[in-house]
Amino acid sequence: MSVDIHSQEGVRETESLYSNSIPLSLRQQPLSVEAVEFVRRVASEISDRRKPLRNHVKIVGAVIGDLLRGQSFVPAHSCYRAVSNPSFTRFHYGYKPFVAVRDNLVKGGYLRFVRGQQPFDDVPGVVSRFHATDKLMLALAAAGITPANFTKHFAVRTDIPLVHDPVRLKTASTRRYGPKVDGKPMTVKRTSKVVRLEEEVHQINDFLCHQSFEGMTFDGLFRGFNEGVRDGYGWDKGGRLYAVGGGFQALDKYEKRPLIRINGEETVEVDICASHLTIFHALMKATLPGSGDPYATGEIGRDGIKLFSAITLGNGSIPSRWSSKASENYLKAYNKRIKLGLPVPGMTGDLRKDYPFQQVRDIAIQHIPLLKAVEGSGYTWADFQFIESQILIESIKTLIGEGVATLPLHDSLIAKRRDSNRVAEVISDRFNEALKVRCYTKIK
Repeated sequence: MSVDIHSQEGVRETESLYSNSIPLSLRQQPLSVEAVEFVRRVASEISDRRKPLRNHVKIVGAVIGDLLRGQSFVPAHSCYRAVSNPSFTRFHYGYKPFVAVRDNLVKGGYLRFVRGQQPFDDVPGVVSRFHATDKLMLALAAAGITPANFTKHFAVRTDIPLVHDPVRLKTASTRRYGPKVDGKPMTVKRTSKVVRLEEEVHQINDFLCHQSFEGMTFDGLFRGFNEGVRDGYGWDKGGRLYAVGGGFQALDKYEKRPLIRINGEETVEVDICASHLTIFHALMKATLPGSGDPYATGEIGRDGIKLFSAITLGNGSIPSRWSSKASENYLKAYNKRIKLGLPVPGMTGDLRKDYPFQQVRDIAIQHIPLLKAVEGSGYTWADFQFIESQILIESIKTLIGEGVATLPLHDSLIAKRRDSNRVAEVISDRFNEALKVRCYTKIK
């Protein structure tokens, strides 16, 4: 991402990352006679040459197509994209011609561009934004092209991958005076291993591109690896599939995600119960306690045991108290359930009152004694995530082979309700192949 600003007004703006926006995919191309003529006319008008370069005409069409697609949402969405030389590596045209066209569209009054900001220390970066101007929308309307009919005038280029950088790597996170600072993006060298990982994500994206979705937009997946090092990285830390821009994964699990439809059908979530806890027991060749839900002790609510276990596995050691962040998140979840009228029997929203830490700690360690072995085991959250990601990716690929579409939620898959039993069976099979144990799944 870049650090200065470009806009018609020349005023610096600050915008929250990805809010009310879609990726500037640059995969759109004019389809109808009207759209082809409009793009050529704009390209000629803004060009520094007597006749615009062919590549520049394509870029104009791609940008206008994405802007128009964004305007079809309610409310209208802007577009976002990282704008830097590396962000065009392996793309179908380079950074310099794109910037030339972008700047000319701004000068011509067809585009308002708000340049992003690089992250600095623990201050997150802001991605660059692209806004359609009134001049552009009025000119399109005069040509008979509107947000409501843009699919008649623009089509997606299928020869361009939905996500051109599907494998991403970050350095390890650090702590500065207590708060955690996320790792920084690293340049990914395209070794044979990386190419294979890229092809795997492209395969999943290509299949999902041909499905229809309601209640969400699908702008592609990428695989995010963690704890990167300069040399000798094994691509075995983290590795989860992430929706570009947050997408469906960022939707509220109570209000928004249940509204997702795949090919017009109702969906459910097929969840791996106690995923990381089960993986840790398998790695340590220990038996998971209980015969079902390992968090159900019969002595205290399962949510307290689940939270304690998650913090222990995430931090790599037994915690000494409930953190302020844990208490804050617990209260947010409680308030959300109250708002939606969901049951909260005997709960107050105060984590320390609802689940006294010492009581939860004693019960959890007695019921799940292996938690004491996390520290010194050699395994971390990044190992658990990697194994989990491999299992879900293999499950997704198996289901693609059967024509079944699913969407990843890290430790679960969104699937059509009528496919849910088969999805659960495949997840269990892939889990058993990887770790020689069966996982418990829940359809919710």
